[in-house]
Amino acid sequence: MSEPSCQGILPYIKPGWVGVEIGVQWGISALALLEHGARFLYLIDPWENYAGYADPSPYWNSLHDDILLECKDRLKKYEDRHYAILRMYSSEAHVFVPTVDFVWIDGNHSYHYVKEDCENYWPKVRVGGVLCGHDYDTTGPSEVRDAVDDFARERGLLVKTTPSCFFIKRQT
Repeated sequence: MSEPSCQGILPYIKPGWVGVEIGVQWGISALALLEHGARFLYLIDPWENYAGYADPSPYWNSLHDDILLECKDRLKKYEDRHYAILRMYSSEAHVFVPTVDFVWIDGNHSYHYVKEDCENYWPKVRVGGVLCGHDYDTTGPSEVRDAVDDFARERGLLVKTTPSCFFIKRQT
């Protein structure tokens, strides 16, 4: 199994916290967050191709259900009480999510989707919690970085980074 994409932000996620993961796919980061001590996770992913999907090839259409099954198998020991799968788009799921301690964004990496996720889920993060995500590339062009930076600048927020990850701590 590959290293979870959330590895860089684990030091900023406290055991016992409740969180959201947007873009679950195989469940590798979800497992790392649960093993790190997350008390509960809302796992949001449509597990389907859609307009704007990074790789819309028919190959993925046939695999999404299998990927979801592998994700559930990977998380099996936590299934009774530690997570809920919301198989829908993050733009729809936010209305079902209560206030949480953290939101991990690793879904569609296009500017529009990243910015929309930041806007929809920032109000869900409690004071002292964090909005964080993956693929915040500081070495070249990055739609993720541009969306996060624009979101933060519009609200006067400070973006901190680890290699390939970003996090914004909610102060107020």
